[in-house]
Amino acid sequence: QPCNYTSNITGDQFEDMITPDIPIITAVTIDTLTNGVNISWNQNGQLDTYGYVIYTMNASGNIIEIDTVWGIGNTNYTHFTNTDNGALTYSVAAFDSCWTVAAPPTYQTSAKAPVHTTMFVTPDLNICALEVDVSWTPYVGWTAVDHYEVFAKWLGQSWTNLGSTNTTNFNVSVSAGNDYCFAIRAVRADGVESFSNIACIFASAPSQPSYNYLQVATVTGDNVVLRHHIDNTVPITEIAIERKNKLNVFEEIARIPITSNTLTYVDDSTNVHTQSYTYRARVIDSCGNLGALSNEAQTIFLEIQVDDVAKLAYLNWKAYREFDGSITAYNIYRGIDGIFNGAPIASAASNQLSYEDDMNTIISSGKICYYIEALEATNTFGFNEISRSNEECIVLPPLIYIPNAFMPDGINKIFLPILSDF
Repeated sequence: QPCNYTSNITGDQFEDMITPDIPIITAVTIDTLTNGVNISWNQNGQLDTYGYVIYTMNASGNIIEIDTVWGIGNTNYTHFTNTDNGALTYSVAAFDSCWTVAAPPTYQTSAKAPVHTTMFVTPDLNICALEVDVSWTPYVGWTAVDHYEVFAKWLGQSWTNLGSTNTTNFNVSVSAGNDYCFAIRAVRADGVESFSNIACIFASAPSQPSYNYLQVATVTGDNVVLRHHIDNTVPITEIAIERKNKLNVFEEIARIPITSNTLTYVDDSTNVHTQSYTYRARVIDSCGNLGALSNEAQTIFLEIQVDDVAKLAYLNWKAYREFDGSITAYNIYRGIDGIFNGAPIASAASNQLSYEDDMNTIISSGKICYYIEALEATNTFGFNEISRSNEECIVLPPLIYIPNAFMPDGINKIFLPILSDF
């Protein structure tokens, strides 16, 4: 008083030092119709928020920016990416209208929101039990998941809720031959939900071989030898050898592990001199179940009748069956005193099942043996097999007969050998 005093004038550039709030992600979910990944979050509390930056985790585990959403009220983003390779992780940051002093200048941006990660579902088929074990990675980002719901569809049906669980796996019974698709819904206590990827699986039955062929059943000595041709590229473990019993019913006699596409089995529990034997092979699938049957194979059974007076041998045999190819002929072999010279004495047509052998010119010590061979034409597998019958022998009357007694006053008064007509 009484003077007026005026101060200097001072001022400054107004700066907004408050960054936007860190966004809170509501959920990350996969749209089961479009396969797009939708990220949703809250509207930022800072009114000068310009928009949001969307981040994802790449294959190397690094969080990278993928896009920008403009506008404070735009709080959803859909990312179209491959959902079949694993769970997907996302984060969001908010930015406002102010520039930073960084070079180059950027908008003032909040810290990234805590990441959220989708579930990734993987179905695993148990072929033998016809069950699918549906397992998935947990949803990451919420404080807690209240429960998971398992959805499935098959045969063109709409999605069906199969049930809920607090674990991350669920067993589903399925029918062989159908495609099944699965998706998981994670539910928070307040009702917020997230869907997983969709994963599909074909409920296949245990594989059957494309061919299962009993190649031949042939007699060797006193045994029957079987050769079997099978497709070993499918997961089958063994075959069961079955033989007809006296009641004409097939019964299993052995199991053979499948080590190659050609298998051999020797049946030494036979009496090949009294009957023929019929066999078949049954596939044992990878679950241990009985599978497809092969063709049947029946051995040749040879019988011989002898006319000692006419010196004729009558050979009759039961036909071989079932070659894939036709039988071109039956070869007849004769051995003198146990020795076969390698060449057949005759060849019979495929519909001829008997042969008459004249033995008048044969010189032997008395034992003559025979066997039959069935010759197969080349079949669809490229084989032309030979099946051999049992070997049967006959004994001719002795060349010299020596009596063991004589009667001086009877009919045979002289003790002497008697020569036969052979």
